[in-house]
Amino acid sequence: DEPYARFTIMKDTMRCVAGLIFNSVPERDLARRLLGDLPPHRVVGVGFDDPEPTDVAAFRRRHGLAGDLVVYAGRREGGKNFPLLAEYVTLYGRILSKLGPVTLVTTGSGAVDVPEPAKRFIADLGFVSRREKFDAIAASVATVLLSVNESFSYLVSEGWLCGVPALVHADCEVTRDACGRSGGGLWVRSAEEFAEGLDRLRSDHDLQRDLGQAGRAWVLSNYSWPAVLGRLENAVRLMIR
Repeated sequence: DEPYARFTIMKDTMRCVAGLIFNSVPERDLARRLLGDLPPHRVVGVGFDDPEPTDVAAFRRRHGLAGDLVVYAGRREGGKNFPLLAEYVTLYGRILSKLGPVTLVTTGSGAVDVPEPAKRFIADLGFVSRREKFDAIAASVATVLLSVNESFSYLVSEGWLCGVPALVHADCEVTRDACGRSGGGLWVRSAEEFAEGLDRLRSDHDLQRDLGQAGRAWVLSNYSWPAVLGRLENAVRLMIR
């Protein structure tokens, strides 16, 4: 059928290229499972600049936000599991939290089309500037991403640059691997685990700080522009031999 034909074309094309560049180790491992032997390849990743200083107090005043926040930045759609995130935040606020609700701050594209009970727990800012996005992240207890289909996460990495831990889905190999390698976050597989993880971060400020700082150190070490460009240059040399 058509999807199988497209997949076959993609596999044949990838086997014939001079080389492959991957964003993460799990993405490379997926390619190996699908293709078997790979052409010359390297894991390169994405480069980041350290953000400018943030102003959490001013951000909260601008948007009238009090209490603990979590932040999601990106497309608000099913492919990113945004409806599941809205559901978990709602269940957390209404039933599961031992510490009371949090506000989910969202930025990005797509309509925030959620059930009525979820709306009181969500503050949608729409498209915002880079500075505003980093202010939102810095104001949060955690970045939250329940997508299970990622090759790399800008949100998680940008959160770590701000010293903010991540809360991700255990079924996403990429974000779970990044949290495990960096020591910068927690991974969950249910609303109950989401609530437990978020309560831990909210109640243990030392843990919140330590996870965030571990993530920041990992991004600065592995995804600074010098580190990424060095890997990219090595990849190109490998492929043009």
